[in-house]
Amino acid sequence: MDQKACSTTPAVQPGVVSVCSRITSVQEGPLESESQLHQTAPYLRWVLPEPTELPTVYTWFLQFWPKIVDMPFNPVGALLLSTLLTLPTSVLASGFEVALSAKDPALKCASALTPALTFGQPPAGTKALALIMWDQQPGKLTGRWTVYDLPLGTRALKSGPAGDSRVLGAPVAINEAGQLGYTAPCSAGRHDIYIDFYALDAKSLKLPAGAALQTVHAAIKAHKILEAKSHVTLFVK
Repeated sequence: MDQKACSTTPAVQPGVVSVCSRITSVQEGPLESESQLHQTAPYLRWVLPEPTELPTVYTWFLQFWPKIVDMPFNPVGALLLSTLLTLPTSVLASGFEVALSAKDPALKCASALTPALTFGQPPAGTKALALIMWDQQPGKLTGRWTVYDLPLGTRALKSGPAGDSRVLGAPVAINEAGQLGYTAPCSAGRHDIYIDFYALDAKSLKLPAGAALQTVHAAIKAHKILEAKSHVTLFVK
């Protein structure tokens, strides 16, 4: 899998938080240190967004690997590696997550309220948070809500007026329906709703409330440390 496979395009399983990583090489040999894992790890080398984002389970695995690789058949190593690779990414993300309920009233057509969200602990180095709500339909992706420069300590957003220009003091963008704030999905058919939740390395994107969603999205990508996703599916008749 090449680096192009790691992207911000929403494509995750329902309820799963996604952290982008890729396999770059396979190599045998004993492991002497954590730094060596990032250079010539035995059997598998993972390239992570930042060293400070090393997942808890991954760090635990490093502590035992030097002893495991010396085993003749190495069944424990195979089991641990298999477990590590099949763990839900919500575990590997070390608590950085976002949750949206499929039953949220804000998802109903013509809702005048924003969705209620809950968030997990951001990684080290985070200075601010941001979110974008996407609505994916066959052949079409629409940004419905964007909030940026959220305070670092934000762990939840309560439902509020859909047209508010600020949420917890943080600015809100013009969405791709051309409206300030949030617009609920109304067109008939299937809607895959994604919340992209971002940890940023800048306290402010230095954009005013009412900036265009794509302008904000570009600024977010320039300052992204880590991204989590939430996904729900709904059908509009």
